[in-house]
Amino acid sequence: MSRQTVFIAFDNPKAIGGLVSKLPHYGKYSYLAFSGDEPTNIVKGLWPVLHSPMVRVFDDKYANASVDIKRAPLATLKPVFSENSMMSTIKYLSSDELKGR
Repeated sequence: MSRQTVFIAFDNPKAIGGLVSKLPHYGKYSYLAFSGDEPTNIVKGLWPVLHSPMVRVFDDKYANASVDIKRAPLATLKPVFSENSMMSTIKYLSSDELKGR
């Protein structure tokens, strides 16, 4: 579930009906400005994403820099197979006792 905070300010009550029908079409924008009784969009844009682990900036001036970022994984899963258990089974199945079968 995602949450959004919306701030709407207006000084023209006649524009409310138009805004109600137009705002859902501008979902990807961070900010909007409208003008007039039948509101016309005059400004729209996106706020920059800052300090997000989901953003990686690739810049040529850092191409030769050796940056080693170590992060903990978001989740650590229990191993599906045990290496020791598998090896003991393989050794038993391939042992002289079973004649390699």
